[in-house]
Amino acid sequence: MSSFEKFRSNYEQAIYVVLNPQLNLHVGVFNPSLQVFLKEKNTQQWAMITAYNPGSTICTASKNRFMNGQLEQLLHKDRFRFHEAEHRDPKGLWPVENSFFIENIELERALALGRKFGQNGIVAGDQEAIPLLFDCTFRETTGD
Repeated sequence: MSSFEKFRSNYEQAIYVVLNPQLNLHVGVFNPSLQVFLKEKNTQQWAMITAYNPGSTICTASKNRFMNGQLEQLLHKDRFRFHEAEHRDPKGLWPVENSFFIENIELERALALGRKFGQNGIVAGDQEAIPLLFDCTFRETTGD
């Protein structure tokens, strides 16, 4: 069982919060406020990515802040529009993870960023405004 599959139900139950504007997103659930936001911003594709707790292994607060700072610098360097966000465990058993809601990022690029920062998965979507969970640990192989 992959590390993604091991924690999948936790990821599916988490609340993904964009801080400004305040949007509470749930995997697989249409969000009309998100749809309005995406249309206003002319955002075709989006993703929520964190660098906190790679591999779903709890890290120190200082390491998490450092890694998320690295992710933020990369987003600035690549000129993405993004918003501060958080991943929250509704049961409060897992610490809140600071993250970023990134506008107009292609899924493959978002998955690559998730992998770069050791994440098992990311949440992403399009103008349909239904957040979807994607496995960063899965890599397609060719028959070469």
